Amino acid sequence: MRPTSEVRASFRRHKGQAGISARAYRQQRLERFRRGLLGRRAIYLDINYWIDLQTAAGGAPRRPEFSELLSALRAGVASGALMCPPSFSVLLELGKQRDPATRLATARLVDELCCGAGLMADDDLVAFEVAGLLLSTVVSQRPLPDRVRVWTPIGCMAADTGRLPPMPFSPTPQKRQQIEKAFFDTLLNATVEEVLAMEHPERTSPWQDLALTLNEGNAAHAHEIDTFEDLLAAEARGGAEASAPMIATAVEQLRLELGLPPGVLRTTAPEWPRIVAAALSQSERAQEAVPSLYIRSGLHALLRWNRKQRFKPNDIFDFSHAAAALGYCDLFLTEGPLKDMLGRGPLRLASATRCKVVAAPAEAVAAVQALLANQD
Repeated sequence: MRPTSEVRASFRRHKGQAGISARAYRQQRLERFRRGLLGRRAIYLDINYWIDLQTAAGGAPRRPEFSELLSALRAGVASGALMCPPSFSVLLELGKQRDPATRLATARLVDELCCGAGLMADDDLVAFEVAGLLLSTVVSQRPLPDRVRVWTPIGCMAADTGRLPPMPFSPTPQKRQQIEKAFFDTLLNATVEEVLAMEHPERTSPWQDLALTLNEGNAAHAHEIDTFEDLLAAEARGGAEASAPMIATAVEQLRLELGLPPGVLRTTAPEWPRIVAAALSQSERAQEAVPSLYIRSGLHALLRWNRKQRFKPNDIFDFSHAAAALGYCDLFLTEGPLKDMLGRGPLRLASATRCKVVAAPAEAVAAVQALLANQD
């Protein structure tokens, strides 16, 4: 947690800046944060790579290539050429490490290499992609959000930074604005170490139940799917439906930032999933506009199309990693089975993006070195 002195200093600073609204302050700080990341290539590491790099950092690498890889990543981050941002799925998996010392060491390594940046939470990312696709038809420009917009401070990855948590009192508008800005400062400066150090109640992982629900749903609806294209459209529609409330919020936020008048979209929220599914089936431009939704939908469709394959709890994490990496990163370091899945089937997802997918540690070292050698 932030030291009390920092929190008090934040309150004092905002007390003297009453003319800046909480919303404007948040936007200014986020823009400054994202500008600081410009020029860095993004490398996405799955949980196994993070664990192997942490072991190498501790002086006991499982293979010598991991020490080479760690040195290359550290050099790239220090020079301003690279960053290794985690997704919220990575943080969840890191939190599953049972040994506190190992978990702390891994968290500190992520803090060292991520440059304070992570990717928006999955649902928020889908929401902003769809909002950008919808609004791009109004403003006649390339779909929003662009690549830089998806990076967010670690403390903001899973927090609604536009709202305060419930308070036991009703502050004046001025005091609420001051609290809002100080609250955002706390999120803006949070580290992976601090996030993972928070106490969470012990509970059963939801992924086992989710995998069971997905398998039951797939079995119940298997007879309704005639073609792979129909299956892909159904998955995209389902993904958009699940994020519908967040899409509405994202549309309004982007509308305000673009200075567009209220009511610029003639379509209503219930129509959005159908429009998105239709666009994805007909347009490569639409696929590029909503990359994480497209990748996630494609992986779900590929798994369902193989009638003998069933969802496993870890598939939820793997698909999240792939959607984040292929959608917004330059290099994805992962395991062989997921790499194979991304390279086969009717979609060949790994070939449809500019993100290079690597599984073997030796190839990972070469791929990082190639990124460093080809900085523009």
